[in-house]
Amino acid sequence: MRPSLKQFSDIWDAWQFTRDAYLPDRCDYSGDEWLKARLKADALTVIRNGNMTVIVAERKNKLIISFAGSNDMKDWLKNVRSIRTTEYHKSYVGQGFLENYKLVREQLVEICETTDKRICIYGHSAGG
Repeated sequence: MRPSLKQFSDIWDAWQFTRDAYLPDRCDYSGDEWLKARLKADALTVIRNGNMTVIVAERKNKLIISFAGSNDMKDWLKNVRSIRTTEYHKSYVGQGFLENYKLVREQLVEICETTDKRICIYGHSAGG
């Protein structure tokens, strides 16, 4: 069965947001307004804390949250620890991701609690 145009669009969004979640950590980053335009977002927030970077973009009926993945030695060391999982809110999650997630959790929960949009969460590597 071939994917529908809607499914293809969702897959494209996931790839694009997962790729671009790394950009705010690069030394040649052109700024949040540039990223907002690149992602065709109505609004954009970049959350950074410790080694965790998350972009939160709003588009019409969606709130898109994208976690940056591994981008330095600290992340790769946490990846090794992610082999071990921990129970967190009745789910199992890699220990390394959980450590980074806790750095941005409060801000993300606040954003999610105040929206009526469909929430899409993307990530890759340590952001997955």
